[in-house]
Amino acid sequence: MWCCRSWPAGFGRMQFIIFFGCAIQQWYVSNEQFGSGIAGVAAGCDLNIDDERSSWMIASIFTSQILSSNVWGFLSDEIGRRKQMLIAAAMTMILSSISALMPNFWLFLANRFLVGCFVTGLAQAVLTYVSEFTQISLRPRIIIFVCYFIGLSMIYVPAIAMLLLPQPAVRISRYISMSSWRLLLWMNLFPGLIAFVLIYSMPESPKYYLSVDKHDEAYAVLNWCCRLNKGKDVTLQSLGIDRIALPRLRRSTMPIRITSRYCSKLERLWLSAKPLVQGHNRRYMGLCVTLCFTLYSTGFGLTVWAPRIVRITQRVEENKAILCDLMHIYSKLNITEVELCRLDFFILRSYMIYGCICLGTFMLISLLLMRFHRKTILILFSSVSVIAGLLLNVARGYYVLLICYVLLCVPPLCTLHMVLSVIIDVIPTRLRSKAVAFSMMIGRVGTLMATLYVGYTFTNNCFITFNAYVIIMIVSLILILLLPKDTDDIGTD
Repeated sequence: MWCCRSWPAGFGRMQFIIFFGCAIQQWYVSNEQFGSGIAGVAAGCDLNIDDERSSWMIASIFTSQILSSNVWGFLSDEIGRRKQMLIAAAMTMILSSISALMPNFWLFLANRFLVGCFVTGLAQAVLTYVSEFTQISLRPRIIIFVCYFIGLSMIYVPAIAMLLLPQPAVRISRYISMSSWRLLLWMNLFPGLIAFVLIYSMPESPKYYLSVDKHDEAYAVLNWCCRLNKGKDVTLQSLGIDRIALPRLRRSTMPIRITSRYCSKLERLWLSAKPLVQGHNRRYMGLCVTLCFTLYSTGFGLTVWAPRIVRITQRVEENKAILCDLMHIYSKLNITEVELCRLDFFILRSYMIYGCICLGTFMLISLLLMRFHRKTILILFSSVSVIAGLLLNVARGYYVLLICYVLLCVPPLCTLHMVLSVIIDVIPTRLRSKAVAFSMMIGRVGTLMATLYVGYTFTNNCFITFNAYVIIMIVSLILILLLPKDTDDIGTD
């Protein structure tokens, strides 16, 4: 008998295929999330997207992800990680390709809302699926390797935009013209198509099978993995493993209310997730969910405004003032509508540089994980963010300001997946997708609140705006100190 806490099938070709499938899927997820922002700005003139409509679009995208997140977590634990990922990927690509054909803003908005609903399921399933084919000691590193492709996406999308957006619209017929931003949305689909083929060829997670009492299916998957990794003549039986078990397996007798066909879907959703706030799960979920809120709000919330910060420092570069004074000067400048819906080379290049910084940060984290614990790295990066936020109060000069701003938002952006890896380690398989989905949902709430907060305050109360993020990162630092240093002793299945 084998207890499913290590990986008996070896580490080889099968893990590499799954890793690349999930990594490219993460690339596509980032294309949809990051690329829709660039395409939305470029489509501003075609679809008459002003500041008010831009706010509507940002709010609708995040709202769709918040509303659908828990549903996807529930489905993943019910129907399986692979099946859920394939459904979400197919629907995301179909809806995204259709959105490129929308003739007006409101149809475009409705379509991107639906894309947000399905891309959410794809985002959380990638982490759960790849982690369940990886032994616990390697999970943080593998998850960070997958995150390399977030940085790659942040380079790919603006690079393609540089090539496409300057091109004139191509008239297909008397009534239809194909603008460059529509082609950009289609170009973002290519990684998703590749990932779909790779994931389709892979099996379901054996740990999911065990969590739903499908031991024969789990054994068959592990046996197939063993032969793929170690050779056709090597099987689990030849290794002395005749059956497998999973720690903390869900009880075979579920409450009648959950299994009853008369039970409402909302009641099932609540009852199936209730164990997340019981026992030792409650403490770790409380810490990690709060950290997701603070890191998402600082990392993603400030990243949304990064192009505006770059434009501000560019337009008033001659004024050697601190960032808040530059914002006050910028608010008095006359900005035309053409400038608002145009992404010039300078802005796109800034996006690419930002992507390179994120990719380099992920690489640095993966190197540090070889020597230091995950908790130590989280403390280090949060401290850097706090110091950079404080320096924004006094920093002057174009490059110094941008460096401080980047060091404020990039460390939380690049370390939040390490917090999600803690959840994956400490939460049992039968609850894992729900836990990841709920944490990401709260994180997106933080992103939405941060985006609106910055939009309303950064010109009128700039000092309060950025110093509030310093306080948020100090709170994050305190919460990180309460995290377990090593989850192997807590570890789950």
